[in-house]
Amino acid sequence: MPTGPDLPSAAMLMRIAADHGLDLTAADADSYRALMAGAIESYRKLEEFSEPKPPVKYPRDGGWRPRPEDNPFNGWYWRCNIAGAASGVLAGQRVAVKDVACVAGLPMTIGSRLLDGFVPDFDATIVTRILDAGGTIVGTTNCEAFAHQGGSIRLPASWSGVLGLKPTFGLVPYTGCAMIEATLDHIGPMATTAEGIARLLTAIAGSDPFDPRQRGVIPRDLDTDYMPALRHGVKGLTVALVREGFAQSGADTGSPPSDPEVDRRVAAAAGKLATLGATVEEISLPMHLDAFHVWNGVVTEGAADFVMRGAGLGTNWQGFYNTALAQALARGIRTRPNDLPAPAKLVLLTGEYMRREYPGRYYGKAQNLRPLVTASYDEALARYDLLAMPTIPFTATRMAAPDASIEDSVGTALNMIRNVCVANLTGHPAISIPCGMSGGLPVGLMLTGRHFADATLIAAAAAFESLGDWRGM
Repeated sequence: MPTGPDLPSAAMLMRIAADHGLDLTAADADSYRALMAGAIESYRKLEEFSEPKPPVKYPRDGGWRPRPEDNPFNGWYWRCNIAGAASGVLAGQRVAVKDVACVAGLPMTIGSRLLDGFVPDFDATIVTRILDAGGTIVGTTNCEAFAHQGGSIRLPASWSGVLGLKPTFGLVPYTGCAMIEATLDHIGPMATTAEGIARLLTAIAGSDPFDPRQRGVIPRDLDTDYMPALRHGVKGLTVALVREGFAQSGADTGSPPSDPEVDRRVAAAAGKLATLGATVEEISLPMHLDAFHVWNGVVTEGAADFVMRGAGLGTNWQGFYNTALAQALARGIRTRPNDLPAPAKLVLLTGEYMRREYPGRYYGKAQNLRPLVTASYDEALARYDLLAMPTIPFTATRMAAPDASIEDSVGTALNMIRNVCVANLTGHPAISIPCGMSGGLPVGLMLTGRHFADATLIAAAAAFESLGDWRGM
């Protein structure tokens, strides 16, 4: 049983001081060490208290690792069968949870070997809500290391031919999920139909006292039953094709250029909404392209500080702290740093360099520029109900080989985020809807709406589905 922290040695204090440019004599170190005794004893008192944690309401066993023959695409990380309530909006539905959310009793890695052996002892709020709504959790799915992409709901949805909704920031509680950058993180549903999206969002949305992101954010009168939206249609809605989301050269971000066939299919898909009663026009939104650089300024230094230095926990926010996950991640970073993949190493090195050489200057400036990006979207959304563009302006690329160069590993991991990262920055809801095939691969139409107008996105998705099988479009 842990008894709390030990009093540091004078030699350790001198090493800490040297790391921070402080000049301490041995006598100085002895003095500070003695003065620390009271604080260390106070820390030990904390071990006498039990932390309140989100509940584990539904029985389960430890699940199992899927056999290779049952997991040909390595999509599953772990399998299980956790039955929820007898009734609810998800009754009869089988749900997989991305390996970024705590499921008590099941191993969790966030896609990284740094967390080998870690098993959460509580359920993330979304897990409890899925089970409360009658869902059955059948496993956790693999993801990239630390889920480090700016759009990791819509990106896999677009390239897999399913729907993915990034909700309005704060609508879905993040409690019990692994964090990257607390001002950018989102959790949301993916499904094969608009009805699946509506059912999942109805189950998981709403206030959570453990999540500080939601305080003062969610409107008190917000209706979080999204099932009626399936019948609303798009008649009378205005849709703007955002010119800057198409025909991108990719030169300024190192991304591939837009695929003209993807652009054509997305524009045609948006045009089909007009046959259902929507008005579709084209607009220019120059800030859409500049937003990538603002997002980069936030996520690079923010993630390096929050995940690598802060062990995915950070400080200076009031809410539930996942201390067990933080300890496991800190241990992994300390003992197995070379197991980090190249994209994570790049974020760590770049973010730490910026922190050391330009502390706060560019992260702070990016955060200060963020309202300008949000305002540009708000202005467009004051004139139109929905903004439309390709989710990703090209079809799926091959994954990097295990022995790929650093350049190839990073390039294939971060080359598709140009359009999707903006809504992470602004907090607007955005959905990827499969809208056709190009070269045998799925194409995604992304619609972005006003804050907390998530129902409008579901209505548009359901209306588009009514046109028939998207594979033939």
